[in-house]
Parts: sequence; C-alpha cells; structure tokens
Amino acid sequence: MTSNNQSIAIIGANGQVGMELSILLREAGYTVYPVIRNKISAAMFESHGFNCRVGEITDQEAAPRLLADVDAVIVAAFAPWFRGPKPRPARQINEAIVRNSITYAPAHATVVYFSSIVAFGSDIGLSDLHWYGRTKRHLESIVKNECRGTDHEWYNLRLGLIYGPNQEFTNHFVDELQERQRVYLPVRPDRQTNVAHTVTLAETISQCVQQEPDPGTYGVVNQPQWTWSDLVEYYLPETNVQYRPELATDETNAVVPQFKSLLGNVLPAVDTYREILLSLLLYLPDWASTYVLHAHTDSETAAAIGEYQDRVAYEHRHLSYDPVPEPHIEVPAAEELIAREEAVYEALNIPSHT
Repeated sequence: MTSNNQSIAIIGANGQVGMELSILLREAGYTVYPVIRNKISAAMFESHGFNCRVGEITDQEAAPRLLADVDAVIVAAFAPWFRGPKPRPARQINEAIVRNSITYAPAHATVVYFSSIVAFGSDIGLSDLHWYGRTKRHLESIVKNECRGTDHEWYNLRLGLIYGPNQEFTNHFVDELQERQRVYLPVRPDRQTNVAHTVTLAETISQCVQQEPDPGTYGVVNQPQWTWSDLVEYYLPETNVQYRPELATDETNAVVPQFKSLLGNVLPAVDTYREILLSLLLYLPDWASTYVLHAHTDSETAAAIGEYQDRVAYEHRHLSYDPVPEPHIEVPAAEELIAREEAVYEALNIPSHT
C-alpha cells in the first residue's frame, strides 16, 4: 500500500469502519482528513492525532473547504431513514452527500463510494426489491453519472461483511460465541462468508487512490474468500463449533428464526423446569410446537432442551447470502494483511480477539 504523500478525505469517518480506515490509511503513509459533522465527534479523532475537517458535506458553502486540496474523497456517510429522517428526506440527504462529494472534490481527485453487497440483489440470493439494495444502486448510478460529467475517476465499492478489531460483525460473532461450550453453525464449513476485513478494504482503497484499476463497480471481500471454517479457525479456535447445515432456516419466514433465538436465550435459564416447559408445548401455536417437536425425535426432545445450556445456534441473515460475484480489485490475501490490524488495536487501546 503506497501513499506517495497523497491525502484522503473520509466523509462519514466517525463510523466504526471510518475510524479503522483512518488509522490504517494513516499508518500506510496517507494524510487522512476525517470529515466530521460536529466538534464533539471530531474530539475523538483529534485525541488520536488526526486533523479533522468539521462541517456538513451537504452544505454547499462548507463542502469546498471540507474537500480542499485532497487527492481522494471516500464517501462513507449514509443517512438511513429507519434511524433518522423519513424515507424521502433521507433519499434527498444521501443524494446531496454524493453529489456534493463529487462536485466540490478537486479536479484530479478520485471518488470512492461505499456501497454494499446487498446491492447485488438476486446475484447473491436477495430480492432486487430490497430497499437498501435499491437505494445503494441508485446512489451508485449518481456516482457514475456525476463523475463522468466531471472527469473524476470513480469506484463504487460494494462492501462485504466488514470485520476488524472494533467492528460490529466481529464483536457479534466473537462475543456471542466464544464463551459457549458448543456452537452450531447452520452452514457447511466450506461455504464462503463474504467477509471483508478492514485491512482488505484499506488496501482496496489504496489501489483506487492510485487509480490502478479501471473505474467501475467492484465487490469487496477477502481474497481468497474466507469460508466459515476460516472465520471460526481465526476467531474461535478454542470453541467447539459444529456445522449443521440442516438447521438452516428460510429467511422469508422470519418468525421461526426469532422463535429459535428466543429458545436459545430462554431455555438455559429454565433448564431445571424442562418437564413443565415440555408440557407447555400444548399451548404454543402450531408452527412453534411443530418446530420444537420435529427438530428432534420425541425421545430426544427433553435432552435437546437441556443441551441448550451454554450452547447456541448462531443465527444471522448473512448466512444465507451467496458468494459475492466478480469483479474484485485484486489485493493480497487477508492473511498477509491482517497483521496491520495491530495499529488499530494499539491506537484504540482495545484487546485483541486473537
């Protein structure tokens, strides 16, 4: 990863991914300017030695100052309507983020937009009508069209499941499972995960900044793709993990996975009352009692309920995603890059998962 003293503005840097990328890219020699909406958020970055640029990229007066004299603009910001403004205002905000990031970027600057693998839709087994995927594809098209009109080099990066020292996916996977006596994964061990470590993403961004690949839309995952056994071996080497693809559920029927999750959480606490619990199956809805009774034979049901203590079946919607298709920007194998994560652990003063 070569910087040549180049500078990068990261819009939306105060997210988990943005923070790690800021550290990794700075460690690689880039000058990183986190673009932060307010001084409170900027304080954390400044405490780690970053020179922040504070302001709203959607403000046409502030945008030129925020992006002045940088060699690349990374658009990591996104306004989700389910946690903030209603759908129409959120769409307008996201469009303004993208358009201003391009309009006010220096003429020579590369524009990198963070999309999502959900934008692949049916290519990875999802509905093409999924609201998030449709939104991301819409914003990708704006990046493409606006950059063609301004002659900026552009890259739409459809990010996989981002893992790293301080990432939500990592914490969920490790913290939920590492203390269990046994973990059931409802997938084959050789099924690809679509995981992309932040070090893989940082290397991908570096190649975009250098304008090595052709402009375009690329999926971002570890290379070669990590399987579930790779993920388990790296993060949970001491955990008894069993691969049970027959436990996989239909994502279109969300009620059953929710009930399974409820069982996993509740049954350990009521293990001593298993006989009472079994009798209560008579009062459950048909779909619930059918699941409990047909997941195991009648003779195994009581033992299976007791077995939930310190055991868990890992449930996550991403288990059902098909592998992200090419093209990918070619980067070194994640195993070669992952040592760079130490810079993040040290900077954020967090314990290593391994």
